[in-house]
Amino acid sequence: VSVVGPLPHTVSKSYTARYLVGVIPPGEHTPVHTHAGPEAWYLLAGSECIETPEGIIVAHAGDKAVVKEALPMMLSSVGTETRKAFALILHDSAQPWTMVMKGDGWKPSGRCPR
Repeated sequence: VSVVGPLPHTVSKSYTARYLVGVIPPGEHTPVHTHAGPEAWYLLAGSECIETPEGIIVAHAGDKAVVKEALPMMLSSVGTETRKAFALILHDSAQPWTMVMKGDGWKPSGRCPR
């Protein structure tokens, strides 16, 4: 049992909760993306590094993390074990739950370990 949060949100918005199980093999990463609300997760196995314009978050099995609404991010599975996590994206109901960034948006600087 673990507590992940608090989840920063705007009280005047209507939100939808999307629950995910994320599995990423070592050395792989997500595309740069954003969410229309906060994302929170609990790492079950492996290690990860999330790079955002505000810096990096490194988490290992048993750790938890939160990324605030609309913050561009790229999540990488680091180390030798497959990254497995439970996640919650609490997104603005009027928006898509995830948006892949393309073109002139923020680009990671490569600060995450490999």
